[in-house]
Amino acid sequence: DEDPLLDLQWLQDERELHLKVMGPIQMEVLSHLMQSRFGLDVTFGAPSVIYKETPAAAGEGFIAYLSPKPCWAILRFLIEPAERGSGLAYSSLVRGEQLL
Repeated sequence: DEDPLLDLQWLQDERELHLKVMGPIQMEVLSHLMQSRFGLDVTFGAPSVIYKETPAAAGEGFIAYLSPKPCWAILRFLIEPAERGSGLAYSSLVRGEQLL
C-alpha cells in the first residue's frame, strides 16, 4: 500500500511471493523494512529483466544545465538503434580541448 509501483503476486503452486521491483536498492530497502517492522529475514532470488526498450529510429535530444553560474552546460545527444543484442555503446564527438 505504501508503494503503488510495487507489483506483488502470490504463486500458490510454488508457495512464493513474486515482487516486481526497479532495482537492488529497492530490494535492500524492502529487506530492511521487513526486518525492522516484522522481524522477518527475507531473501530475494536473482533478479531478471522483464522489459527493455529499443529505439525504432534515430532521435536527437538535449538538456540544459543553466545554474549555478558560472557552471553551465548544454548537452546534445543522438540516440540510434543498434544491432539487437549488441548492448549499449557511448561515444563523444567533442574533443576535450573543445570544452570550455
